[in-house]
Amino acid sequence: MEQLRAPEPANLPGGYYGPPVLPTSTLPRRRRTCSCCLLSTAIRIFVAVCAATVVTLIILWLVFRPHRVRVAASAALTRSNLTTAPYDIAAVFSIRNPNRRIGVHYDWLEARAYLGDQLRRAALPTFYQGHKNTTVLGPVFFAGVSAVGDSRDGWLDVELWLRGRVRYKFGSLATTRRYNLRAKCNLNLPLITRNSTNTASQSTGCHVYRN
Repeated sequence: MEQLRAPEPANLPGGYYGPPVLPTSTLPRRRRTCSCCLLSTAIRIFVAVCAATVVTLIILWLVFRPHRVRVAASAALTRSNLTTAPYDIAAVFSIRNPNRRIGVHYDWLEARAYLGDQLRRAALPTFYQGHKNTTVLGPVFFAGVSAVGDSRDGWLDVELWLRGRVRYKFGSLATTRRYNLRAKCNLNLPLITRNSTNTASQSTGCHVYRN
């Protein structure tokens, strides 16, 4: 008698004894939305603009090498009468522009003298200062200063200020914004007495504050 055999499964390679092979399926790709594309483009543009701005500022700084102006002051005490008359202060300011490629427009300038609670003001002329230039302003007179209560051991402490509004000129272009100029000068002047001369003076460098 013939024995019946079970039919062999079709489409299977002979001699394969591994795990069953599952049919592969192709998953649909997720498409990027328009909002994601716009956000990515905006970020790239922002980064590019920031990088270009930083590079431009570095190049401008290397070309112009900006420095703050330098201010010095000297002051002299005068007195018409050594017994009763108050003191007069004659101050001279020296402004130095150390920049090689930057000019300075001084649109407003004012000198101030502080002696304790006393304050004296004096207007100064406006001008343009070129490269590597020094300008002397003065003498500026502060009249009728009393030394009572403000002197110590025969010395008078005077605090001079130079304040202004300036614009900078880079080549042929000038800034439209006006920047503050503030310079502080501390002076210690000897008082005039009967045994001293009629004039006492002192010079000092001034501290220029950042804009």
